[in-house]
Amino acid sequence: MDAISYQKIRQLNRRPVIYSQDDIAELLEKLKYPYSLIGGLLYGAGLRLRDCLRLRVQDIDFAAHAITLRDHRGYVRHSTLLPLQVREALVCHQTEVQKRHQTDLDAGFGEVYLPHGIIGDACGFDWEWQYVFPSPRRSLCAAGGTGRRHHLSETTVRKAFDEAIRQCNLPIAGTSNVFRDSFAVHLLQEGHDIHTVHHLLDHKSIETTMVYMQFVETEQLTLVSPLDFE
Repeated sequence: MDAISYQKIRQLNRRPVIYSQDDIAELLEKLKYPYSLIGGLLYGAGLRLRDCLRLRVQDIDFAAHAITLRDHRGYVRHSTLLPLQVREALVCHQTEVQKRHQTDLDAGFGEVYLPHGIIGDACGFDWEWQYVFPSPRRSLCAAGGTGRRHHLSETTVRKAFDEAIRQCNLPIAGTSNVFRDSFAVHLLQEGHDIHTVHHLLDHKSIETTMVYMQFVETEQLTLVSPLDFE
């Protein structure tokens, strides 16, 4: 069996850890800023942690209540919803991030890594290309030794999530995936169809999304017989 087939079987046989809405709310309360905001986006928009940390300022459309996700080249790959519950906090967060960016510019820094697909069409000093969740420290770029501010480390965020989950004393230990998995199941339990959830999660195959149906009871599906159509 090749590695790709084995990985696919593992994904289809995976039983996600799902927390109730109350458990998620308690978990978000335990998280400190900015990890609480990241957790709110993972649960509220169903984002992968990697995609959330790679968000650029221009990827948040407050007017359209939408979030744009990009591929490794910087091209638009997908869009999903921006939860209203995090909007105000996210606006305040970006205001603080912009102040830090201006401080970097004043000190002769402020450049950010650009995806190779858009190099030449954008400037690494531009505000719209800065990370939504930048690292608190600048790091030296291997090429040229330029000081750049990367996004927050996945490891750092996962540690914050693990600590909050431990503090909540939940019956099943989850990971950062619990936010995205719970997002999917809660939407299905509220009657949203599997294809909508599949689109929001940006899964390549509907089979991957179907793993969440094991948590949905038949009576929770808002199905209407054609005989009952008005």
